[in-house]
Amino acid sequence: MVLARVLAEMSVLIVLILLPILLQIMGKFGLMPMGAKVVVSALTVISLCILPWFGFITYQVNTDAQGMTTLAVLARHFCEWQAIKGLSRKSSNNWVRYVVEYEGGELSFPTLLKSCDGLVQEIRTHLPGGSGVVANPYRMFKCDAVALLVQALQSAAGIVFVCIGWFLFAGTMMRGGHNGDSAMLAAFCAACTLVFVWRTFVVALMPKTVELTPDQLIVATQFFQRKYPWSEVLSVQTPFPLLPEGFMIKTKKGSYLIGVGMEAGDELEDALRAKVAQHQVKKP
Repeated sequence: MVLARVLAEMSVLIVLILLPILLQIMGKFGLMPMGAKVVVSALTVISLCILPWFGFITYQVNTDAQGMTTLAVLARHFCEWQAIKGLSRKSSNNWVRYVVEYEGGELSFPTLLKSCDGLVQEIRTHLPGGSGVVANPYRMFKCDAVALLVQALQSAAGIVFVCIGWFLFAGTMMRGGHNGDSAMLAAFCAACTLVFVWRTFVVALMPKTVELTPDQLIVATQFFQRKYPWSEVLSVQTPFPLLPEGFMIKTKKGSYLIGVGMEAGDELEDALRAKVAQHQVKKP
């Protein structure tokens, strides 16, 4: 999956790089307005800067008794098990990956790898101190700002889609389309409106930071900060299929979606589940 995505995105960049050359060969580049030339040239320069980065994205990880080997188009790295010092999940510029820290450097692999969960568990068994349990769960977890922006743009696109649907319905009604088709279109628009408005509301309240303390859970969104005693944190659940990937924190006063853009989100989820389970055991 990773290799397919890398190749697909590299193909788009290659097309953008070759676009001015193809337009020049066809005799079209010189006829374009100056603004169009600037845009095409800028896209070419940007693509030239981004393309080499794809060559260093890990698309395969091999493990054996000695250690692990990461393979990329332009790089190959090997790390012995005994040299590993830590493992963390990070997100920057909406690129979610696991980072393995070892003596002398670090290597990374995307979460899209096949059997990624099994690989992570295998690496954790070789971490100093055992299976990779979070040593100090009481800390602040931050979400990647670009990931939040991408989710906001996707929600905005959904709202635009709903608006287009209602404009089509209004045009149908103005033309006297009072029939079964207009009723079906109205029902479809109403259902989409409910779904996308609800999705936008959930995305808008996605936390930018989540802080765990011994006494409470502190959630900070773009609009407010709330503090919940652990007695008010009910569960950690899988989000509904129509929501972005991640997990939901359910409290007595509302729920929050934690997306994959949350740095060390897997550690946050494990710590929350452990804390909720611990509190439920203490209940009479």
